[in-house]
Amino acid sequence: MDSILMLYETDIQIERAAELLQKSIAIFVEQFPNGRIFYAASPQFCHIVTTIATINNGCAAQVFEAAGTTFIEQLYLVAARPDFQTDVGDFLCAHDVFRADMPPELLSAGYAICMEHPECAVFPSVQLKDTVKRVDAEMIIAETPERAALKRAQTPLFLAKQTLQRMLRQGKHNARTESFIFDCLQAGIAMRTYEGAYTNAKALNR
Repeated sequence: MDSILMLYETDIQIERAAELLQKSIAIFVEQFPNGRIFYAASPQFCHIVTTIATINNGCAAQVFEAAGTTFIEQLYLVAARPDFQTDVGDFLCAHDVFRADMPPELLSAGYAICMEHPECAVFPSVQLKDTVKRVDAEMIIAETPERAALKRAQTPLFLAKQTLQRMLRQGKHNARTESFIFDCLQAGIAMRTYEGAYTNAKALNR
């Protein structure tokens, strides 16, 4: 594992964020002890992220201020920085630290697939359990998609460095709509998914 980027969003209390960051760091350090960890945080989280990350990693952590409001927006904001692109290794694993109950095996599985298929973006997903309805502009149900073909995307997201740089060069991203899958398709980048875990859910304020 070359580089790990942990991202924060803005919709959670600072006290809860500290707890989740500690759990996420422990998972990554255990699985990839030689990986280099970067952090992206909204302005109000930068101080606490720096403090916790330094203590847990045993070294000064590199924290980027990313004023994005979504995981995807923060990913693009940091990935576009020339200093980040210089430091990052051949592969990047981006993870939403609010998914702090991620089973460790999701890391090893995703990394193996990305190594085998560096031309693809790789992420875990789980089968959608809800019934989804497609509606028209007047809220009339137009279609009931087959549930078997629907997946709920999760992180960690694995990208070869050249794949992410290709997307940035083409300027295909539309981060504010969290349309990462659409961005990849527009840039001609294939996406692969693998079996995620329902326990890998995003923590909320509760």
